[in-house]
Amino acid sequence: YSFVIHEDDVARVANELSTTTHLLKAATAIQRSNLGALVAEFDHLMFRMLKAICFDFPETILPNEEAVPVGFLRSGGTLETWQADQIERKIIGKLHESHDEIVTWILQDIAEVKDMSSVKKSPYYRDFMEVCQRRHIFVHNGGVVNKEYTRKCVAAGIDQSALPPEGEVIYSDSDYLRSSAARVYLVGAFVLNLTFQKLYPKSAEMSFRSLLSASHDFLIADLTKMAERIIEFAENQSSKFSHDMKLKFAINKALAKLFAPGVEESEQTRNAAGVLKKYDWSVTTPIFDLALACIHRDFSNILELAKKAHEAGLSYQDASHFCVFKEARQLKGFMECFPKSALRITHQESAG
Repeated sequence: YSFVIHEDDVARVANELSTTTHLLKAATAIQRSNLGALVAEFDHLMFRMLKAICFDFPETILPNEEAVPVGFLRSGGTLETWQADQIERKIIGKLHESHDEIVTWILQDIAEVKDMSSVKKSPYYRDFMEVCQRRHIFVHNGGVVNKEYTRKCVAAGIDQSALPPEGEVIYSDSDYLRSSAARVYLVGAFVLNLTFQKLYPKSAEMSFRSLLSASHDFLIADLTKMAERIIEFAENQSSKFSHDMKLKFAINKALAKLFAPGVEESEQTRNAAGVLKKYDWSVTTPIFDLALACIHRDFSNILELAKKAHEAGLSYQDASHFCVFKEARQLKGFMECFPKSALRITHQESAG
């Protein structure tokens, strides 16, 4: 664009441009700080997880051969206080290392996970590594790409041709921040659940239920890709959970296709049906039968199926909340198949 500016107005225009420049600089600083906050949230999650683990398994951080200073005991300190202080100090020290070293330490040394491929070979982990390196050059190098950024991103599995050249100033716009938030969340969820499943095998079902719930929350928020990624991670350990749990993950995986944004409705239905074909439905329940009809968008016998599902234990709250019934809820008479529980009215006598 070309502009003609009167000489008398130059000073005022220059002042306006200066203000705009300051605003742009402030916006850039905010974007950088948001990226830093994402990585900081991951670090805090790892810190809290490790402290919680150490309540049950202090030896994972503090070996049994660790010596307690006599002077500490003479000062009146307790063994528990010394142990807690030492554990926190060691955790904080470890969290100052690179994020790849942190994740490796947690999975390999703390949780003793033999196969880390579900995390380390994930494209989301690779992208997470780039996020950490970008945050590092924002903090320490003014956002200018350097050899260290390039080297570590390539080591993480990123093609060098996809990286910005050295010396270039890079930014983090809203799309990048949104993508980064997804990567940070996924890697945090992967590490947290793998560690929990390994250290608490008898309670592993709690982890899978948490992942199932997370996938459903993403479906409700129309974040179908995130739901799929959570389900794919959970299914890497599918041998560890029941057939009923497998079918519940299958339902959510099909829903991610059924409600995929920007896809024509008939294609959505075909894609969802394609997912369901990969699972064994020879043994179902009335609740699963209702869910399958909803995914196939076959509402010809929906009210009868709904009544049977209610008799099998599907409550009004379930029918009104679960994503699988989103379209069925719009049909006349569907929600009437799930009568609300009786209203409870309590009366409290006054003390006087």
